[in-house]
Amino acid sequence: MRATAQAQLSEPYLQDHPLRQQLEDAVEESMSYTRTTCPQLQADGWYYWLFNDGSFQRDVMVRSKHVSRDFGKAVGSGGPEIVYDPNAEEKNLSLYMYSWSPSGALLTLILQESG
Repeated sequence: MRATAQAQLSEPYLQDHPLRQQLEDAVEESMSYTRTTCPQLQADGWYYWLFNDGSFQRDVMVRSKHVSRDFGKAVGSGGPEIVYDPNAEEKNLSLYMYSWSPSGALLTLILQESG
């Protein structure tokens, strides 16, 4: 079944379901926590990792040359700088995977739409 046909079938039922708001609240609460990936040192001398303080819809890629000072700190607090923020782009994009070239000069991002 195509996504649009599936949405047309399910949305009218889900929109009026009496427990919809409770489910939305539970999902939101379960996703609103600070999370981070392991910093990775790249050939350009920067450490890169994904970070979310629980307030972002999607994880943000950040970097720092001083991982011991900046790891775990919130973005914009004098800590790591943002490399890629899918929250600032289209609302339905998220960073699915990324990979660096051996030289550290090139970054490949795989973005996922609506997922």
